[in-house]
Amino acid sequence: MIKNNKFRGLAAAAAVAALFTAQPAAAATVTIDGWWGGAAAVGIVNTGTGGSVNENVYAGGFNTFINGNSIQSFCVDIFNSFEFIATSTSTPSSQTSLVSAQAAEDLGRLYTNHHNEIAAHGNNSVNEAAFQLAVWEIVNEQAPDLTYDLGGGTFLANGLTNWANSVASVSLAQTWLTELSFTSPSAYNATIWTVQSMSTDTGWAQDVVTFTSVPEPETYAMMLVGLGLLGFSARRKSQF
Repeated sequence: MIKNNKFRGLAAAAAVAALFTAQPAAAATVTIDGWWGGAAAVGIVNTGTGGSVNENVYAGGFNTFINGNSIQSFCVDIFNSFEFIATSTSTPSSQTSLVSAQAAEDLGRLYTNHHNEIAAHGNNSVNEAAFQLAVWEIVNEQAPDLTYDLGGGTFLANGLTNWANSVASVSLAQTWLTELSFTSPSAYNATIWTVQSMSTDTGWAQDVVTFTSVPEPETYAMMLVGLGLLGFSARRKSQF
């Protein structure tokens, strides 16, 4: 719940199929070196069973490199802090290992609906902070009866009236979250990375989420046709 002014070949075929169907599992070097675009200061409160938080923080996406490839990530863990630059050798978690299946699906749906609003470097702080707040809500929300509830519970955020764009980002986040109550497909999977080595304290850790597109059914069909043609060609060559 986010409220204003409320605190807070066959072998080749198998390999290609695995690329399309499996979450990445290999360890990778993950570096977080700054904000992707803008960021806004917000007040957050969490009183769930995982711990308590009551403070003002900056919200926005991170400029992240995974094995040197640039990608945007968002904070999942509100209980640990870190400083740029943070680098870690990390094995990505499956999308449901740190969050519920429903939360993982909603993260993908959130990104499906609004990735265009946060895609550009130098993006405005309202959109960036709104998306980060929505991620925190999805991951950390816990109602008193421990049910998943994006409209109420133990995670609250407010727009700080003395910070530009803060109130607007909280309002926009709630609008995006409300959309998730309506059934819609997801075109993206969420992958969570645990970045364990911080620049100032190697004991700190931070979980961040990135998003990868889900192949369209037509892609699978084209892949199978292509593999079939490769197999046919290989058989013809073996006959000569």
